[in-house]
This record gives sequence, C-alpha cells and structure tokens, in this order.
Amino acid sequence: MTPLVLILATIAPRAAPAQSFGTSIVNVFVDAFVTSGGEAVAGLGPDDFELRDEGVVQRITVVRREEVPLYAVLAFDTSDSVGGEKLKDLVAAGQGFLAGLRPRDRVTLLTFSHELLLRSEPGDAQLQVVKHLAALQGQGATSLYDAADAALALGNQEPHALVLLFTDGVDTSSWLHPEQVMKAAEHSTSVVYAVGTSPETTPHLNFLKGLAETTGGRLFWAGSTHNLTKTFLQVLGDIRSRYLLGYEPTGPAHEGWHNITILLRGKRGEVRARRGYFMRG
Repeated sequence: MTPLVLILATIAPRAAPAQSFGTSIVNVFVDAFVTSGGEAVAGLGPDDFELRDEGVVQRITVVRREEVPLYAVLAFDTSDSVGGEKLKDLVAAGQGFLAGLRPRDRVTLLTFSHELLLRSEPGDAQLQVVKHLAALQGQGATSLYDAADAALALGNQEPHALVLLFTDGVDTSSWLHPEQVMKAAEHSTSVVYAVGTSPETTPHLNFLKGLAETTGGRLFWAGSTHNLTKTFLQVLGDIRSRYLLGYEPTGPAHEGWHNITILLRGKRGEVRARRGYFMRG
C-alpha cells in the first residue's frame, strides 16, 4: 500500500473550534486515571466515584479502559532537530508502542515540521503504520501548535481517542496561537499524552502541560530520545489503566461550559480527568 501523505496545515487557521458535545446527547463519557502513591489503582466501580456536573451529583457507570478498543493518534515531531539518531529513537519508540496494541486497536500517524503530513489513513492497522514510521525523515521547522490542533481534530473522529504528541523543541512556524489550541482542547473528546525532551523551555512546558491537563492526560519529560520507548510504553500502560465514566446528565442543561469534579468515595487516591466539557445547542 502506498502511504497516504496529505498536507493538513500551512494554510490559514480554521475559525471553528473542535467538536463539542451536543444538547441532544444521551450520555457524557469522561476518561479518568486514578493513582495512589504513584501507582494506578485497579478494581474500582461506580460506588467508588463521586462525579458532579455543575455541582449536581450524577449516577455513573464505570468501564475499564482496557475493555474498550483504543483509537490512537500519533503526532510526531519530524523537524530538523529530530534527525539522525534521534529519529531512529523515535521510530523505534513508535514501533514499540504499536507492538503493544491489540488487533482491534487502530492508529493514525501524523507528522509535523513546517507542514503537517497525514502518513496513514485514519484508523489504519498497526502493520501499515509501522511501514510509514520506517520511512520518516527529519527536516524543516516546527509547527507544534498546528499539529496539536490537527491531532485533536483527528481524535474527534472517534470517541475516547488517545493523542500521543511528541516534540523535542519549541514552536517556530505555526499559524495558530496556543490559546486557540487550548480552546480546541476544551471542546475535544480526546485525551492528550504529551511527551517532550526540553523541559527548560518555558513556553514549550506551559503549552504541553496545559494541553495534557485540559484533556485529562499527562505530560512526560523523556529527557532524551533514548528514553522514548520506555516513555511511550508507560503512556500505553496509563491509558489501559484508566476508567471510562459514563452518565446521563441530570441537573442544569444549559449551553456552554459544564464544570466536572470527580472524587473518590471512601478510598485514598488522586483522580486525573478533564475539567469539564462544552454543551452546545
């Protein structure tokens, strides 16, 4: 199969936000990751959570994320700075991540430099994406903000998607501004796991951290591309350990932003989840 390569960016930024929930929805689903002492907490059920939507306690169902097929959007930085041994490390890490998936899981590969390139059909099988990974080259500037926005849009094509976003540097060529991407993240249904290698760069740190926290994901600093395989596998382990909390909203049904708070009942631990969602008419 010939790889599909589409230019997604280097055009004017889109005006519309990412997909929002609609007022006609039957259920809201929220990804939640629970840890205690740094370790994932397993075996929780509906009675172990208290979820409030706009302050109103909701009746929830709980599904382990490992029971749900995974749709992963891999958004990888392939700019000039990711070349040579760094690119080999990135390709090996991507292949390691794919090897950890199950046959029913699906993947989309997006790469970014000064342009965004869709390397595989959305939802390709893992073997097809492995071939596209092996053909990557590092060149050009870095359109991190544009790439994050496009990855969120791709993730919104499927419910409960994972976006694995890797970059080794700061944005140098995006059309979009960070604030626009954060707004798209608020409207998105995807969970973003961001992986970087340059924590000392403040704009880079703030953007990746905000993107992960807004969507209920996590930020990892690999320190070096030599650690990427370990880091990517940790992301996969995290996403498998998450809970999918579903509920039919009761209480205020207004349009706009809905705050969500999630606590544990009778158990100790930290819950990481998105802060809310947008409901539109």
